[in-house]
Amino acid sequence: MSDMLCGPNYEVTTAPDALQGFIQARDLKPLIVISDMEMPGYGTGDVGLKDLRKDPRLRHIPFIFVTSMDQEKAKLLLPQGDPTVRLMSKPVDWVKLRAWIKEMCGLEIPERVPEAG
Repeated sequence: MSDMLCGPNYEVTTAPDALQGFIQARDLKPLIVISDMEMPGYGTGDVGLKDLRKDPRLRHIPFIFVTSMDQEKAKLLLPQGDPTVRLMSKPVDWVKLRAWIKEMCGLEIPERVPEAG
């Protein structure tokens, strides 16, 4: 995913698990967070979202969750009616993901063709 989202005018960072993702988001204050709902350590993605929302400096960072979790189950874990949170099923719809990123934080992601595999 990071290869598909990289570009010359911004930096993409990744985290090996949910706890490290939370720490990086807290320290780096990113324009947007893209996360799976089910990751090792720290619980599901909604736990990281809730913890980041407790910090007033991070409260408005947009989140896009990309998951293979059942959509109805995943929706129950997320705040209802929050325009800064989106949910997408896997496999990733790259056109929709780029559009959401542009809409949510103004960042234009270059179009790339996903590699097979």
